[in-house]
Amino acid sequence: MIKACKAFFLGRLLREKLLLVAFIVLGAAIWLSGFSDRAGSFWREHKTLKNALSTQQQWLDNREAIDARSRVAIAKLDPARTLNDTRLIGEINAIANGVGLRSNVATNDARTERNSQFAVNYLRVDVTKASYETIKSLYFELEKRSPYIGLEEFSLQVDPANRRLLKATLRVSSVEIIR
Repeated sequence: MIKACKAFFLGRLLREKLLLVAFIVLGAAIWLSGFSDRAGSFWREHKTLKNALSTQQQWLDNREAIDARSRVAIAKLDPARTLNDTRLIGEINAIANGVGLRSNVATNDARTERNSQFAVNYLRVDVTKASYETIKSLYFELEKRSPYIGLEEFSLQVDPANRRLLKATLRVSSVEIIR
């Protein structure tokens, strides 16, 4: 078959030979381009997977230390002070009222994740039309309630209607020990 291809190629005119070589080179370039894209994608996936497996292995290697620190932290928690979802909403509203945010606070998107020992309650808190000092007071009051109330996310924006006032969105959580 190679002899037949060679005879076919040599029997062509020079311009036909150049055109055939150009087509072969163009086809090889297209194939190499696709191959390099696939190889790059494979390499990126390989590195991502390698990093994820390395992180997982670190967690597994440190399992005993993590369990020990967890037991120490759990021993320090007072089950009577942990907050369920209803108490979390009440506590957030009490904190907001205490710092002067009576009508400017909305709590929503409450959800709970449970396992055999704990329930983690999440709540989104939207604060509107508040001064920086008031939001700072709210933050420090939440910090005083740690580790029973945790601040997961915090975003701050300027109120477009009044540039002196702010809008804050917080995601707070509480851990409830299930008895």
